[in-house]
This record gives sequence, structure tokens and C-alpha cells, in this order.
Amino acid sequence: MIFLIIGASRGLLDLISIKEVLWTLRLGAMLSGLLFGRLFTWLQARILVVVFTSLALAMVLIAIANFTWLTVIGAGLFFS
Repeated sequence: MIFLIIGASRGLLDLISIKEVLWTLRLGAMLSGLLFGRLFTWLQARILVVVFTSLALAMVLIAIANFTWLTVIGAGLFFS
């Protein structure tokens, strides 16, 4: 009950910013779904080749990394 009172007392400005954040998240989700769908249909026959190539590149980057940022890039490729 107290949470509702505190939340209601924040005012209209917080409500507007929350609506903008939710609208932006919805738009981003729709655009990413559209782009991923087109990318998947374009790479449908070669998706395993692309994934295994990316995995091999990630393993090579992790193995030869001399810097932390190179390891982070390799780990990002490995887990994506």
C-alpha cells in the first residue's frame, strides 16, 4: 500500500518517461524481430556454416589473446 502511494506521488514526468522507455523497447523489439527474420531467411541454407565459422574465430581469438579486450571480443563471439 505504501509503495502505491510513493509511486503515485512521483508525478506526471516519471509516467511520461516510463511510457517513452516502454515505447522505445517495443519499437526495438519489433525492428529486431523483423531484421532477424530477414537475416535468417537469407542465411537459411548456410546458417550452420556461419555459426561454426564464428565459433572457430572466437576460439582462435581466445587462444591467441594477449590483451583483455581481445579476450572479451572472443568470449562475446563464443557466447553469441
